[in-house]
Amino acid sequence: KTESIKTTLSEEEASVMEVLVKALGIEDRLLFDATLLKQSLLAPHSSLTSSSSSLSSPSRKQSSSLLPVDLVIHEHQHAKGLMSVKQLREGVIAYKQRLLEKGRYSKVAVVLALQDAIERVEMTLKKQKEEEAKATGKLSESIRVDHDQGGGGDDEGGDGHEGKSFDATSKTGKEIWGKWEQPDATKFQVRGKGYLKNRVKVKSEEFLFPLQHVEFLKVEGKEPLDHVCKHPGSWWEANKPGKDDFGLVFNIQVTSIGISAVMYHILPGGFAALDKECPRVAKMLKELAETDDKIKLDEAFKFIPRVVTGPFIVRCAVKETPVIMGKKVVQKYFSSDRYLEVDVHVDSSYAANAIIKLAHAYSVNIEVDMVWLLEAKKEEHLPERVLAGARLSNVNFAKVDRKVQVLKNI
Repeated sequence: KTESIKTTLSEEEASVMEVLVKALGIEDRLLFDATLLKQSLLAPHSSLTSSSSSLSSPSRKQSSSLLPVDLVIHEHQHAKGLMSVKQLREGVIAYKQRLLEKGRYSKVAVVLALQDAIERVEMTLKKQKEEEAKATGKLSESIRVDHDQGGGGDDEGGDGHEGKSFDATSKTGKEIWGKWEQPDATKFQVRGKGYLKNRVKVKSEEFLFPLQHVEFLKVEGKEPLDHVCKHPGSWWEANKPGKDDFGLVFNIQVTSIGISAVMYHILPGGFAALDKECPRVAKMLKELAETDDKIKLDEAFKFIPRVVTGPFIVRCAVKETPVIMGKKVVQKYFSSDRYLEVDVHVDSSYAANAIIKLAHAYSVNIEVDMVWLLEAKKEEHLPERVLAGARLSNVNFAKVDRKVQVLKNI
């Protein structure tokens, strides 16, 4: 059946179909309707919604139109001249580019899904090679700590660590995976004085917490990396600030691609300096750092994304609209007298995950700002002011080389 379908496809389209068959087989072991698949890829006016639903929720009942993916994979593996995963990925990227050039945007989302699936295949193959290397006695470059050992020291400096000195100047960095810097805070509109009555927004003042570092971590396994500040392989563990400083840490967890993007914002002088600069925000943040009320925490942090440069399709998908992330996705909170960490699990929301996957496909051509503030719900909390922000540029996820394992009991 596979061969009969492929004879009606061009060489380029057959490659795309081969990718989907292989990727779905490794990832989900699903059954798929080959006729609908062909229609979704080739029909000039096909409905993306209907074809997507057919692929994501296939019938479990065997019929003449359903192909067992495992069987197809077996046939492909023994087929003469089967392309490598790398060749398949390159073919899909070229196919996607031609679709964009022709303005056939309705099919781009399907191809993006294929591209993401191929990357998961590559990750699976890479992991298999690493396991083979370990079996032969070769050490992995991953950071490996016994789960029963817990975290890497206490946060109060009980191990004799007095803390690193930071100044109030934001930093910039160029990493192997891309670049990071602090954006211009005045580019963001926040609630102004009297907003609860007049609904007028104003330009924000400068960030309260300077950006000190951004790191991307390759997370082994399918679990999100929680409480990164306590992880022995984190930047924070090696660069703890002094006892008078305070850090805001935002850990963006994308488990579908095995990545944690961690942004560290450290204010020298901590709450004393914050209270001097902006008392209303200092009071709000201190209450959040000391509370165990998750509902209160979920409703407090407001996120503003902004695509500075990027393809039209990404700019359309990512609007510069403030959102209370705790109401959209699962967030966890960890704190000590030196930091408040917010872990944002974007995969917990279908909509957020879809946007992340879209941006992921174009990441090397994107500059995006990620800004955080506390939502002001009372007049005495106005005007709002941005807490922290980071601009990520030209991120190449394939080049993220720092690996960590999720540890228990930290």
